Amino acid sequence: MLDHALIQFLKSTFPAEMSPGLIGVGSFGSEIRRFLLDSGCPDPLLCDPPLSRDCAEEQFDAITTQWGNGMGGCNPVMPDYETYLPKEALAKRCNWISVQVPYSCGGPDATSAVIDESFLSQCSPETVILCLCNPLVVAEDVKKDSRIHFFPQV
Repeated sequence: MLDHALIQFLKSTFPAEMSPGLIGVGSFGSEIRRFLLDSGCPDPLLCDPPLSRDCAEEQFDAITTQWGNGMGGCNPVMPDYETYLPKEALAKRCNWISVQVPYSCGGPDATSAVIDESFLSQCSPETVILCLCNPLVVAEDVKKDSRIHFFPQV
C-alpha cells in the first residue's frame, strides 16, 4: 500500500497531459500502476525486461499448445498478456516516468545507471522522471538533471 507522503509526491509531479511510463512492474510498480489508473491517468507504458521475457515464454507456450505444429489452421485465443517495451520507447513516448527497480550491478538485467545520459537524451525537456528506488539506478553524471526527482527509498 502506498503511503500518504508518496501519494502526495506523485500527485505533485503530474503534468497536465499525462503520458505515464513505468520502469519496473513488480509488486511496487504494480501498486504505482493501480494508483495511476485510480487517479484517472492513462494506462502507463511498461518496461520490465525480466517480466517481458517471462511473458514471451508464456505466449510461446500458449501458441505451441494451441497450434501444435502450426498445420492445423486453428485460430488460437490468446490470453491477455502485457506489452513490455524497452526503456528507450518510454523515453520517447512518455512525459512522466517512474523508476522502481531493485538495484543490481551485474547480469543481463543490471539496473546500475539504468537512467543515464543516453536515456535522458531521448526524453523531452519537460519529461518528469521519478526515482522511487536506490539512487544508484541513476548515473552519477546525470543525478543533478532537473527532470529527475528522487523520493526517499521506499
